[in-house]
Amino acid sequence: LLATIDSVGNAKFENGNNSGVVINGKVLNNGNLNLKNNGSEGVVVNSIIENTNGTLKLDNTKGNVTIAQTGTLQNSNGNIEINNAGEGKVSVIGKIKNLIKGDTKINSQGASGVEIIGVISSTNGSVDIINKKGGVKVSGSVENAKGKISLKNDGADGVRLTSTGKIDNKNGLTEITNTNGAVIIEKNAKLLNNNGTLTVTNSGNGGINIAGLVNNKNGKTHVNNKNAGLTI
Repeated sequence: LLATIDSVGNAKFENGNNSGVVINGKVLNNGNLNLKNNGSEGVVVNSIIENTNGTLKLDNTKGNVTIAQTGTLQNSNGNIEINNAGEGKVSVIGKIKNLIKGDTKINSQGASGVEIIGVISSTNGSVDIINKKGGVKVSGSVENAKGKISLKNDGADGVRLTSTGKIDNKNGLTEITNTNGAVIIEKNAKLLNNNGTLTVTNSGNGGINIAGLVNNKNGKTHVNNKNAGLTI
């Protein structure tokens, strides 16, 4: 049997220096929910962490953060935050869903960067992905129905939107900022924006290489490239 934790109010779960955190059951909360890991094996979410009316915050100081294919982080009417201060990777293979209204933020210091294979979706709010090392690779989808999508990378591996990757903002502003490496939008990849400004800014020495689809409806598109070439 898999456990279910169902609580009302502010909830906090913290793991010490041994092992890691594995979520195989359900964690349900109404209020603020904080999950913190200090163990070397990181955090693995195989099931669902669901929060309502507050902030769902996941802090990791060691190892990887993995939202597995069967895993979901979900918040209704509140924010979702993933803070990775360790040297591991943030991998979203499953789903991160923000419903009703709220912001979603991934902030990673890990050497292996951020990889999105699954889906990050927001109904009404901002989606911010901030990466300091490694790179950001999107082979799944980042979607926002209303609000801002911001992706900023300082890692040497740059930003790559693979052939199966999609960034789709249906009503708002999309910004991709890269300061290291290259911005690569592969063939069949999709960078889509509606009713707002789409901006791609690169100062990395790998330039910008666009082989896929960049489409902005009812708005302005700005591609700003410094220090290297622009290939379309």
